[in-house]
Amino acid sequence: TLVARQRGWTKSRFSFNHKLGQCPTCEGRGAIQIEMHFLSDVWVRCESCHGRRYAEPVLDARWKGRSIADVLDLRVEEALELFENHRRIRRPLEALRDVGLGYLRLGQPLNTL
Repeated sequence: TLVARQRGWTKSRFSFNHKLGQCPTCEGRGAIQIEMHFLSDVWVRCESCHGRRYAEPVLDARWKGRSIADVLDLRVEEALELFENHRRIRRPLEALRDVGLGYLRLGQPLNTL
């Protein structure tokens, strides 16, 4: 995006696994663990990023009106529309749709599949 280019950002800035892109409060987890001592620990949604996992400046960068968190929240079928002119992105999405997985979200955590 224009914002990213102006700021000199690289693609690593758009990863919640990288220090430059992740929310500093939850470290890119989207939630914060609260230790309950004698009970099971509890995870609560991060109040800084509201579960979106990215630092606020990263969410300011938009492509076609969407932040990286917005794109990762899209279902495969929705993403196909957004990336209709991007063959390298569209082809794997089409494969997911063709095997009946068009309902999955792009950023869906692996442990929820």
